[in-house]
Amino acid sequence: MSAGAHVRSDRIAAGLILALALGAAVALKLHYSAASADDLRWILAPTAALVELATGADFVAERGTGYLSTELRYLIAPSCAGVNFLIVAFCALVLGFVRPYRRAGHNALVCAASAAAAFAAALVANTIRIALAIWLHVHAVSWGWLTPDRVHRIAGVVVYLGLLLVLFAAARGLAARRSGRAPAGVWLPVGAYLGVALLVPLANGGHARADFWEHAAVVVAVLVGAGLVIAALRRVRTQRLLGTPPAAVQQRLAALEEIARPVNIFSTPVIARSQPIDSTRIQQPSATLATPTRASSTPAVHRSRFTDTASGTEMSSEKSIMPSTVPAPNTTR
Repeated sequence: MSAGAHVRSDRIAAGLILALALGAAVALKLHYSAASADDLRWILAPTAALVELATGADFVAERGTGYLSTELRYLIAPSCAGVNFLIVAFCALVLGFVRPYRRAGHNALVCAASAAAAFAAALVANTIRIALAIWLHVHAVSWGWLTPDRVHRIAGVVVYLGLLLVLFAAARGLAARRSGRAPAGVWLPVGAYLGVALLVPLANGGHARADFWEHAAVVVAVLVGAGLVIAALRRVRTQRLLGTPPAAVQQRLAALEEIARPVNIFSTPVIARSQPIDSTRIQQPSATLATPTRASSTPAVHRSRFTDTASGTEMSSEKSIMPSTVPAPNTTR
């Protein structure tokens, strides 16, 4: 089989795996919408066990209702199962890491690992959310407009969305270290969360309920806050990679440019004004150098004779000339 045929077969296999994974997510969502507590025992039972470890309270299975703690007067019902988080995490991981250029076996392994990671993350997220909800319930936390029910809703959105981003970031970092390629950014898990938390209820007629729009407002507010936190963390990370804040970096660059600027030796004094010249360090001329000869103090006399053309008489004249100083030849080798 040629290389082009292998590429086409891998792409077809990746498309089939994605279709099967998304189909399984839709089927789980449909099953969860009509499931009872007994049908969700596969996720409610381990969740109740983890909550018992976190809180120290005992939860007993109640047929048809869930897991009840008579001490805390708190029920882990099917609505607290965390199946929606499981679906969102699974879809985000599958869409982010199943690639058409990989072999079918590798993509199938990624799909299975995504299901296992999503299930484990759902148990952890659900345990944290329920333990926090129990603490809020016991202490009756509320602030004016923020009733206990609204505080409970906000806490659930923060925990679910926060752990979803942490899970995807961890998987993204692992993939980048193994293959050198990073999948899609943070928009993928956020989009999956919005689709399951808002679009699916909206398609099922959720817009007619008042609590839906309140829930939508909470989700949007938490997303905006998460975006601000992520932007701040990226700025801190950039500053740590640089080692110094941007202002200090600019100062250092300016100092390096000043040092690297060329110096004109004909216009810039080499010795700073604040440093006096040390005459003892100036090199004296060597004794072997020739010294100029001293000029003679006796003037030379120049005599000339000529004949007067008018009288025919021979005449003479004298002129004194001072000798010039001529250096003696250098005979030293």
